[in-house]
Amino acid sequence: MTLRKPVKVEPGQYINLWIPLGPLSGLQSHTFTVANWSIRAQTELKVFVGVNRGLTSKLRDAVKRGLKSNIGLYMGPYGATIAMKGYETILLVATGLGVVAVAPYLQGLVHATRAHEIRSAPVHLIWHIPSWKQAHAVFDIIDFALALDEGDDTEEGGGKPPQISGIKISMCYEEEKSSLPPKVQLFIREMEKKESEKPGRTRIKVYNRDLPLETLLINDAVISPAQGDSEKPTMIAVVVITHGGSDNDVRDSHFGTRVAPSYILPHWDIS
Repeated sequence: MTLRKPVKVEPGQYINLWIPLGPLSGLQSHTFTVANWSIRAQTELKVFVGVNRGLTSKLRDAVKRGLKSNIGLYMGPYGATIAMKGYETILLVATGLGVVAVAPYLQGLVHATRAHEIRSAPVHLIWHIPSWKQAHAVFDIIDFALALDEGDDTEEGGGKPPQISGIKISMCYEEEKSSLPPKVQLFIREMEKKESEKPGRTRIKVYNRDLPLETLLINDAVISPAQGDSEKPTMIAVVVITHGGSDNDVRDSHFGTRVAPSYILPHWDIS
């Protein structure tokens, strides 16, 4: 989405969007999570559209007919962001396209760490992927956060050497590898090769069906003495965002409780 005036959006916030696509579209609006973040106000917002009925269905049909751009109105941003300063371990758990709502947190955490606004903390994204058909659409967002994490920029810290947050991602997919798109198969082979060459030292690890979630959670949640100038024991921030019907069963079996699913999630980029 290209805006006429810049707007500041914090991680986790959403907008209400109206796009005129038909005689009754004036009565319809839809809520979308903003999938990108910047330290400054932005004139471009990225959203992903999960196609159901109503506005999203009409938007899909319009894109199939060749729609490249259109006018629209939005209200927002709305919603609160989750403060993660003061935590010594940050664990993000997402299922399906729930990762869209997590991506801005990754980007914001990398910036805050490199700018010395917060203490360097391990950040671990655990991502369950029921279908690569949708999930591959958000690769660019994750790649962007990883690229920032690996950068060598020193300006944001006032000339100080940047801190490195150390993002790692554990991904688990449910489909047969042979049925996946060629680009995704290549990505998986590359990640598996890196893991075989450097066991336990890669940023991204890919699992097929058997995600050792309990082991991963225990490893990230081990209580350790306070770090640095902290006066408290290790504090762990955990964010769980889900999407899709079958994902509820996966979430419940591992967490023993039901968590409200993320409301917006998507695969049509209308920017």
